[in-house]
Amino acid sequence: MGWWGNWRQTAPAHIGNLQATDLLDCTSIIGGVEVNNTITGAQIIAAASGGSSPYTTVGNSAGTPVNNSTANTISASILIPGSTLVATKVLQLRAQVRKISGTGTSNIRFYINTTNSLVGATQIGQAQNMTGSGQMQRVARDFYIDTNFLLCYLPTNPIATDLSSGSSSSISYTLANAYYLIGAVQNSTLTEFAIVTRLNLMTY
Repeated sequence: MGWWGNWRQTAPAHIGNLQATDLLDCTSIIGGVEVNNTITGAQIIAAASGGSSPYTTVGNSAGTPVNNSTANTISASILIPGSTLVATKVLQLRAQVRKISGTGTSNIRFYINTTNSLVGATQIGQAQNMTGSGQMQRVARDFYIDTNFLLCYLPTNPIATDLSSGSSSSISYTLANAYYLIGAVQNSTLTEFAIVTRLNLMTY
């Protein structure tokens, strides 16, 4: 046990991380008089755990650039293990995407598939189309998880976020199965250069 504080001059200094058995000295001024109080490490740990984040990370991935191609190409993907998603929760997709160079257009789309491939993949979202060089945007989508489907913003609507109201769509999803979330880039010309810089999935 160690003491955190400065008014218990004879106590040994605390070394290491806070432990449940530690004591923290606090001094307050009440009516011009110093009043010393002691808080236990257990009290602090319990209070901190009560303010923990409601989000659970499913996965994140750094993307690879897509250029010299006009084919729809995977830039980043995340494996969602089977039974990870729970009905009545929300799956949160966040992505940062960039259009680095080129004068044409790059389309960024998001898919789910049982394999890490665009063959047979189901589109679940699309970023705002980016034209010209030096472009970037944050893509945000929240999907309500039901027992047999994901309820989402219209997947083909090319918009950065789903913060405003819009048409919804149901995407078939089996909770027990493993899926990949895929971020893909399709360039209008061979000279375009774009990337899903970072892809992140969480639930709450």
